[in-house]
Amino acid sequence: MGYEISYWNRIASDSSNLQVSSLPKTFPEENYTYTPVWNALKVPYTVYHRLQNVNLSFYDFTETQNLSGYTGELTQAVEKSYSGFTLKEPITQSTILADGSSTVNIFYDRNIYTLTFYSNSGDVSSTITQNLRYGVESYLNSNTFTRDGYTFLGWANTLARANALTVDYADGASYTIGSSDSSLYAVWKANEIFIDVSFSSLSSVGIDYEVSGDNIILSALIPDGYEKSSYSFTWFYTNSGMGSILGTEKTYTVDTSSLDEGYYQISLLAIYNGDSTPSGGTVEFKVEH
Repeated sequence: MGYEISYWNRIASDSSNLQVSSLPKTFPEENYTYTPVWNALKVPYTVYHRLQNVNLSFYDFTETQNLSGYTGELTQAVEKSYSGFTLKEPITQSTILADGSSTVNIFYDRNIYTLTFYSNSGDVSSTITQNLRYGVESYLNSNTFTRDGYTFLGWANTLARANALTVDYADGASYTIGSSDSSLYAVWKANEIFIDVSFSSLSSVGIDYEVSGDNIILSALIPDGYEKSSYSFTWFYTNSGMGSILGTEKTYTVDTSSLDEGYYQISLLAIYNGDSTPSGGTVEFKVEH
């Protein structure tokens, strides 16, 4: 098996040698020794192309390839191209067996690609990266970007979708990368603060405000002809009665990023030196993230 006789060497008693194509059909006149000369035949062998599975625990065969070669020689298996995969290690060729049972296993690893996160006008670094295996479901790293005055909603596949407030992936969502590097863009929604200001009297101390990002900067409005130094100021929450004192300066800054969504009231109590009649006002605002 795996070989055929090419010809016979006929050796006479005087050691002379002659190549003959076949054995004689009758006994010759003298003694001869016949020795076959074998010629290797082409026989089949099998190549298994094995791709790493999504659990990264085994190499399944994706493609079986049937080739052939001459008995006793080495196989001539070559790698194939699979999107998202790279040859794991050099191919180990096998000796071709006469019975056609020779096999070659070729292993391919899943490629690692880079997923780049763009902050899209965030406050700190502009990009961060995460390395992912092709076709393997993974979880996105938690967002670390911040943006003053905005709330992070999630990730979009393109900048245009991010700016249109379209969320393709939530923070920490599962994600499967394709056969190339990829990108995600932070989706930001501007925080909304609705403010209503009431005054105790137009001729008394009132309240002015300025919104800067997540902050509301509240200021006491001093009536014309009076000095700030002539007043004492007290700021406090009045959502449900008079709360604890927040500040005692002319201005007080509210950081709305630390507040839950909802309505809030902050009041100012201003007392003029030597006058027991208070003035001031109340600011009511609604925080939406």
